[in-house]
Amino acid sequence: MRKIHLLALPLLIVLTACYSVERTPVIRLSKDDIREVTERSAEDELMAPVSYENLQQWRRGKPFRPVLERASMLFPLSGEPLGFRTLYFEGVDSALLPDGHQRLTLLFRDSVGNRFDYEHQGENTRGLNSASVPMLVDMDVVNRADSLLRGRSLWPRNAVWLDPTALTPVKAQRFVEVKADSVVAGNGYFPCRLLFTDATGRRGCVLFDPSPSSSRSFSSQFFISNPRDRYRQITDERWAEVCAGRISAGMTKEEARLSLGAPRNVVTEPDYSKLIELWSYSDGVLLRFEDGILVSFRK
Repeated sequence: MRKIHLLALPLLIVLTACYSVERTPVIRLSKDDIREVTERSAEDELMAPVSYENLQQWRRGKPFRPVLERASMLFPLSGEPLGFRTLYFEGVDSALLPDGHQRLTLLFRDSVGNRFDYEHQGENTRGLNSASVPMLVDMDVVNRADSLLRGRSLWPRNAVWLDPTALTPVKAQRFVEVKADSVVAGNGYFPCRLLFTDATGRRGCVLFDPSPSSSRSFSSQFFISNPRDRYRQITDERWAEVCAGRISAGMTKEEARLSLGAPRNVVTEPDYSKLIELWSYSDGVLLRFEDGILVSFRK
C-alpha cells in the first residue's frame, strides 16, 4: 500500500501543477507599455552626462552648496557659521573604531580656508556619492545641467510652476514653449532649480533631479520638443483636455498619463476576457482601464 502511494505522488504533483498553471492568468504587456519600460526618453538621453559621482571620483576642490539654513548642524565642531557659502572638498579622514566599524569624515573648506568636517553616520561607505551629504548640493551636477539646458526651448509637463522669487506654487499652462534661463541649486530634496521664461515674458521655475529614476526627474517635468508633434494621433479635442489636465472616458493610458502625470500606484487585475488596470494618484484620483481604455474614474 505504501508503494502505491509513493508511485501516485509524482502524478499528483504533475496534475496539481497543471491545474495551477491553467488557473493562473497570463499578463501581457502592450507594445506601447513595453516601449515605455525599456526605452530611454530623449529627455533622459539629454541629461545622461549629468550624474552623481561616487566618493572615489571626487576631486579636491569639488564644490558643494548649502541649500538650507540648518546645514550648519552637519558641522558641529567647525566653530564658524556656515550660512550659504560654497564648500570645497578637501579629502577623507578614515579611522577604525574599537567596535570594528569604520568612521569616515569628509573634509571641506570654504573660500577663505575655514574647515568644515562632516562625519558620515552610516556603516556602509561604498555607496557614498555626491547626493549622500544632506542639505548640500553638488554644484558640478548643477553646472553640468546648466550648460546643457541654458537657452534651450522646453515644454513644461505640469500646470503648476514655482514663482522664481517667492518659490510658491503658481498656476500656469502645460505644454507651452519656454526658454531656459539658467539652472541653479535647488533645495534639500531636489538639487536643481530650472528658471525659465515663456513667450509672454512670464517667469517661472521648476525643481528637478537629474537622476532618471527620481520621482521628479527632468524627463517627468519637461519635454525637449513640442509634445504636440510627438502625439499627432491624439485628436485636437482630446489634446485640449490633456492640456487642461482633464480626463474623460475613452482616453488611452498615454492620454491619461499626459493629462495627470504618472500614477503613484498601478494594480493589474487580468481576467479571461480583458486586462483591467487601476491607477491611483496621491490626491485620491482613481482611474480604471479595460484593455488600455479609460472606462471610469473617481476624482
